[in-house]
Amino acid sequence: MVQDEKKPSPEASQDLVILGITLATADDLADSIEESYKKTAVYTLSERLHNIAAMSPIPKLKTMNWRHWHESVQTLLSLSQTSAVFQKNPPSNRAIKLWSIWWSSKLRETAPHIQSAPSDNARDILKEIIIDSQAQIVTSVLNVTARFWNYKPGNNITSYSYIKEFQKRLHELREHTNISSDVKIQAKNLLLYHINTKWPDLMSRCKNLSLEQTLSECLSGTSADRPSNKNKNKSVIKCNFCNNLGHSIDECRKKQKSEKNKNKNSSGSKILSVNKPTETSCYQLDTAADFHVCGNEDDFSSYFKSSQLIGVAGGGQVTTDGHGDMFLPTSDSKLEILNGAIHLSGENTHILSTSQLEKQGFSIYWPSNYQDIELLRPDGTTCAYFRREAGKLLWKPKHVETVKPSMQRSQNWL
Repeated sequence: MVQDEKKPSPEASQDLVILGITLATADDLADSIEESYKKTAVYTLSERLHNIAAMSPIPKLKTMNWRHWHESVQTLLSLSQTSAVFQKNPPSNRAIKLWSIWWSSKLRETAPHIQSAPSDNARDILKEIIIDSQAQIVTSVLNVTARFWNYKPGNNITSYSYIKEFQKRLHELREHTNISSDVKIQAKNLLLYHINTKWPDLMSRCKNLSLEQTLSECLSGTSADRPSNKNKNKSVIKCNFCNNLGHSIDECRKKQKSEKNKNKNSSGSKILSVNKPTETSCYQLDTAADFHVCGNEDDFSSYFKSSQLIGVAGGGQVTTDGHGDMFLPTSDSKLEILNGAIHLSGENTHILSTSQLEKQGFSIYWPSNYQDIELLRPDGTTCAYFRREAGKLLWKPKHVETVKPSMQRSQNWL
């Protein structure tokens, strides 16, 4: 065996970077080169690759998941020790040939929209994927940026509706790019400019506040402008039960008939399948649920007994014991009150509906590792951290202390 053939090239002493995207460290690359020279049977190499890929799959590449896709490729390259195949001048041996064929197939499988020639090797295909994805990312950032900075209140918009839409676009901008302190100052000035134009009384309150404090103060100061069902024209009121225009859910005849006959479907609403975990102070985030779910009546800030059939995942139904507003213990030792909760006796997990949270002005921030997420208040501050455990997003506060208020308040939320 010739010793020079195994000597790593100068390229192997650096991180593996293609078009500015890092795929492997120099150490991983050196390990891969060494692994490629081992006398391992082709069948064993193939089986090893398939087994590792099954444990660490690469998702289908879409417009909004480049970061997750990139991290998955990095992980698989590291675990399988195959990064050497993406060098400009990889070693010429049997393992490299097999890895090249396997990675070419895997890249085409996970990014089927990318055009490549049959003769393209794994590195060429990956370069096309990077070029296309980075172009889409730039386009998305430009669109979101323009959508934020070009937004201004219309003639008929209320101050509350304008600020809520401004906040929504700000969160969207945060998800696509980093917001520096200078950008925050500019965003605050933009907000105050439009506020001063249409609602000058708010301007003086917010001059010395941060962007987040300004949003909170503005939302508080304009809460009287918040649309209510009582002020809406009957022609634009939409029933959340039957989805027909002209009446609210309290006036819905179909709902009234449904409550008389429990065997009929009362709505198309869905909640997470009822389960009974052992952790009673666990809060699970669910994107499919239409309502928050709580099994303990003491966890409600306001509570009204009611009985209604609710559809669950899988096609079954359960009957609620009541509804109201529930407490959410936060990471900063406060209590948030969440609207739109139903009571199901025996349900130990508190299920949080993302749709109900968004209605109340909360938003979700996904960090780069896609493992843990943050629940943000309307003012942009963090109120809970959800960890991914066994495929579920869970928040487990250290202390859960709720105080039942003496006065209950009615609220239409269904």
